[in-house]
Amino acid sequence: MILGEKMKKKTLIIGILLLTVILSACAPTSGTAVSETRTVSINGTGKIPVPPDMATISVGVQTKHAEAEEAMAENNVAIQAVMDTLSEFGIEPEDIKTSNFSVYPRNEYDNDGKITSTTFVVSNNVSVKVRDLDILGKVLAAVVESGANTVSGVNFNISDREAAYADAMALAVENARSRAEILVEAAGGKLGEVQSINAHISGGGVVYMERAAMDSAMASSEVPVSAGEMDLSVDVSVVYEIK
Repeated sequence: MILGEKMKKKTLIIGILLLTVILSACAPTSGTAVSETRTVSINGTGKIPVPPDMATISVGVQTKHAEAEEAMAENNVAIQAVMDTLSEFGIEPEDIKTSNFSVYPRNEYDNDGKITSTTFVVSNNVSVKVRDLDILGKVLAAVVESGANTVSGVNFNISDREAAYADAMALAVENARSRAEILVEAAGGKLGEVQSINAHISGGGVVYMERAAMDSAMASSEVPVSAGEMDLSVDVSVVYEIK
């Protein structure tokens, strides 16, 4: 029995040694060359100032009456006058959109918490795109004069953002390539083809008209409008081959 066990152990050891030799023969030698593409990663930025060419204004009419029907009727007349005024300035119907319409009761209470009276409030607000900033000041004053009693915001914007971002992206890629060339040539190499590229778009948010300027529009026939500029920025991360 003891002799048989020794033979089995000897056979197992020999098998392990043979497997080790086979695996060693299959493994690559230390002198095997591995082909590897050398690359350089670089960031680039493209920023362009763009003057806004349009504005979105939110104007509306709020009416109150003891009777809901009367409050509605007064509101309809006033908002129609506002719409007519916008049309007189050449603003197209597709650039005028209802943004909010509501009818709700407003109760008055006595010291005991009992309702003493009810007033119905009707609000109708429209969002308007003004594509000619030269008339914006006049439009603001005119809609208030025609019956609008709420102006909640004036936002400046760009009608064709894609074209502006395309210019910024081109500048960003150009900036990245210029930086990569300087870096690689300084290290004694030569810049190769693009391996990958990623972009991040930022900036260009709407510009809001200050409240003081809006109040000025209410009090005069026209308010001077200065939309300033909007900065559109694109950051790219590019990986180039090094030759």
